Amino acid sequence: MDAQYAGSGFTNVEVEGARFNILLGTDPEDVRKWRDQRKARWPSRARLARDAEAAKPATGLAALAAYDSEESDEPPAKKHRPAKVCLAMLHGGRCRRGAACPYSHDVSNVPICKFFTEPGGCRRGRGCRNAHRADPAVPPRDAPGSLLAQLLRHDVAAESSLALQCLTALLDAAE
Repeated sequence: MDAQYAGSGFTNVEVEGARFNILLGTDPEDVRKWRDQRKARWPSRARLARDAEAAKPATGLAALAAYDSEESDEPPAKKHRPAKVCLAMLHGGRCRRGAACPYSHDVSNVPICKFFTEPGGCRRGRGCRNAHRADPAVPPRDAPGSLLAQLLRHDVAAESSLALQCLTALLDAAE
């Protein structure tokens, strides 16, 4: 037996954060005290009912007396639930509703659909909960709504018009 548990009387021992009162030796008086302590803490029906009654929140005047007016009158904060991601943002990169959309437009944490890049594509189509493009955080450079497409819109139209004029001139010359 370990020397720290030899002798008589009681000693307090802490095991995994719980404290225990350990009986040392076999003195009849110490054994009687130990049994009395165990009986006092034994979880009988009467003790469990008394503990449950003490744990109930106060009601009525007792609740008013226990009210601390220095505490905040704010209701408790609701648990933060992640918002569902807008499917239009997942698949097209833009949403017609804009700021009025009830869904989140943050698609940076949405996984990319592994079937979208395979031949045959994703069978779920627009109902898929995963992103249908290479990088969901960055829209493609040539997407119709991208900044680059908007800036170059007039130049592209002018170039395509010149290309058409050249083709019609070549066709007219060949006839």
